[in-house]
Amino acid sequence: MGIIKITGAKLLTGSSSITFFSSGMMLRSIALAFLLLLFTGTPAQTQEKDAPYVPTPANVVDKMLDMANVGPGDYVIDLGCGDGRIVIAAARRGATGLGVDIDAKLIRKARGNAREAGVSDQVMFLRQDLFKTDISGASVVTLYLYPSLMNKLRPVFTEQLDPGARIVSHDFDMDDWKSDRHTTVESNKILSDTLVPLSEKEIKTFSLLHKKLGQNRPLPLFRHDVYYWEVPAEARGRWKWQAKGKAFSMTVDQSFNKIHTEIQVENTALTIKSKKLKGERLTIRAENPETKTRYLYSGRIDGDTIEGKIQIRGDDGKRVDKWSAER
Repeated sequence: MGIIKITGAKLLTGSSSITFFSSGMMLRSIALAFLLLLFTGTPAQTQEKDAPYVPTPANVVDKMLDMANVGPGDYVIDLGCGDGRIVIAAARRGATGLGVDIDAKLIRKARGNAREAGVSDQVMFLRQDLFKTDISGASVVTLYLYPSLMNKLRPVFTEQLDPGARIVSHDFDMDDWKSDRHTTVESNKILSDTLVPLSEKEIKTFSLLHKKLGQNRPLPLFRHDVYYWEVPAEARGRWKWQAKGKAFSMTVDQSFNKIHTEIQVENTALTIKSKKLKGERLTIRAENPETKTRYLYSGRIDGDTIEGKIQIRGDDGKRVDKWSAER
């Protein structure tokens, strides 16, 4: 009896060995179809919508909510909520939430799961197109969608969500909108919890075949990627401020959370050592190439103003001043 390998996990097959090197949804779908054919003689069912429903394992849900620091006061929207597990888990942490899905059967299941969990008064589940969902009030948005859908949602996120709102995705990123953080989680749950529900008979069959190979420990199936973003403030443009009687100007070009900055003090261009935009927070390290004075700017963007602090290190020592810039 051979094995099938999926991102480091061993699954039972017939007489040959096959290895998948990608953890993408397409290969998971292929593997799922193969397993269902093996155990049930039935091909995997794909819903008539943009993405098939594949449940997120409980430990991955926990990691997603941990990375977004979900708690009381948060409003969580799950786009493509399936059986509601992410929104329900958020409600158990004190948040309120909304789950949307195009599948009426899953929405009914999500509502039933919320009742069983005792959080019906904190959550709502709606059958609707995720692209027609108003997400403007969300502090956290969660997703498990194909990359093509993720990329279509990028302008929705930047237009509707407030700067600093958190986005967490299971397995898929947003191309050139690079994540602020990324981690992996290994799931070693039985197939029914990791992929799609199997019957007790199918799980028993799988377990017996697994034991025949001498595999007596839990079976790790997949490594799951979890990506985290904070919606960046609009930083592009020209900013000006005064410091110690000198006029400073800063030009910012921006693509999502990636920025290019140029700072000028009178007739001297500062050397930019590092820059970072995370949510509303802008941090820049710079140096005057003539005087070797070093600057650390740290501020919060609020519309056309930046308010924060500037640390200055020069021949006369170190000092901290207020930083207030206008666009």
